[in-house]
Amino acid sequence: MRRRLDRPGVDAPAATGGEAELAFGAPAAAALEMTVTEATSLGHNYIGCEHLLLGLIAEPEGAAGHVLRELGAEHRLTRRAVSAALAGYVHLRAQTQAASAVPAPPADAASALSAAVREELRPVLRRLERLEEHLGLPDEA
Repeated sequence: MRRRLDRPGVDAPAATGGEAELAFGAPAAAALEMTVTEATSLGHNYIGCEHLLLGLIAEPEGAAGHVLRELGAEHRLTRRAVSAALAGYVHLRAQTQAASAVPAPPADAASALSAAVREELRPVLRRLERLEEHLGLPDEA
């Protein structure tokens, strides 16, 4: 597979002179155009690797698209998987932001809770002291 991608295709630009120009062949240019189309159709204002993947799969003439399709990547199913992954990421990010937006209880709330618990336990502690007294157990204070 690596050899297939490494060999120059018919559409590969030839290097001229001492300085190589960066130019894309027709399939590569078409894949980049499809990448932009995929990003736009998903409502995104950026180009990410997910869009590039979809553009490469959709381009019928490019070597990368051929290899991806031979490995089982169908455009429709891959687009669904990308959409699901992005939706999961957005959901996770929203949950994380919501969790961080919940304010921490103030420090005096913890002391108020502690005081309330002590007050509720006071009758139990008095009864334990009386039982220990009745049994003749030494005071631990």
